[in-house]
Amino acid sequence: MNDRTFSIRRYFSKPRRKALIAGLTVLVSIIFLETVIPLSNNVFVLVTIAFSAAISTYFLMERGERLQLNIEDQNLALNQAVRNLEKSRASLQEIIAFSPVPTIIANDTTNRPEYFNNKFIETFGYTLDDIPTIESWWEKAYPDENCREEARTRWEEGVQEALEKNTHLETRERDIVCKDGTRKSATFDMMPIGKKSVIVMTDITERKKIEKELRESEERFRSLFQDSADAYLILDENVFVDCNQATIEMLGASSKEEVLSTHPSQLSPEFQLDGRLSSEKADEIIRIALEQGSNRFEWIHRRMDGEDFPVEVLLTPISVGEKTIIHTVWRDIRHPQSSGKHI
Repeated sequence: MNDRTFSIRRYFSKPRRKALIAGLTVLVSIIFLETVIPLSNNVFVLVTIAFSAAISTYFLMERGERLQLNIEDQNLALNQAVRNLEKSRASLQEIIAFSPVPTIIANDTTNRPEYFNNKFIETFGYTLDDIPTIESWWEKAYPDENCREEARTRWEEGVQEALEKNTHLETRERDIVCKDGTRKSATFDMMPIGKKSVIVMTDITERKKIEKELRESEERFRSLFQDSADAYLILDENVFVDCNQATIEMLGASSKEEVLSTHPSQLSPEFQLDGRLSSEKADEIIRIALEQGSNRFEWIHRRMDGEDFPVEVLLTPISVGEKTIIHTVWRDIRHPQSSGKHI
């Protein structure tokens, strides 16, 4: 059935058809009686009133049905909107529940957490039974009183500012104590939504561990680099960008500044023993090191006082982020038992 047919049938529904037929019957009767048997004015008035009442009843019923249908349409639309909202809410709850990052929903009015997702429970061990109030969170996550007060003060100041500006809380980083007593590092992001707040946490414990190991490794390398008896240098784009104290002493330089920002050929005689230009040969052996992963060879360098001396050189490319530097080692081979210092 199409909409036009449905509209016509609804317009001429059974109650309205009865009222319309009654009105038409009264009208026909009046015309017939007035033609065949003249009626008194009172009878004619009464019949006219009856007809008017029938017609009025018809229109009132028609308006009532329209109002009823309008209400029914609004109820249908409202029910559909409620179903859509419930569906969206269920989808949102499912997304939060299975989110790969720990998430908390807190009620800012009651100052209580309302929801911990699966990842939060898995990462930190706490459930709503363990943390029924925000106060219990501070006590368990920060058992040290001084640490707790400092963390709480900074958090509450940040939250108050976020609520006043209706914006997200600037990312915070804290170490917290888990239910099993272990410590984990995490970042916190909070977004107020109405009278509730969504707090998203990221476990950065492993990242912090790796960063610490990298720092320690860098410190060990730096210590070996600086304390080595051999001359250690760093090449970046074919110029020296760092060197150790042994390099300064081997070249007879007064400071690093005399060595850094120079091409290897600038610390060498113009020609090597094979007659090739130091500038051309230096670029070639650097290219070979980059292509083969390392390059060991003998070279003639020149001290600041003009004295030439032979060294064994080892070039080793090292990837640092998106660039490659070359770790350079000079070993003085003038004396078999040389300590690496010029004598």
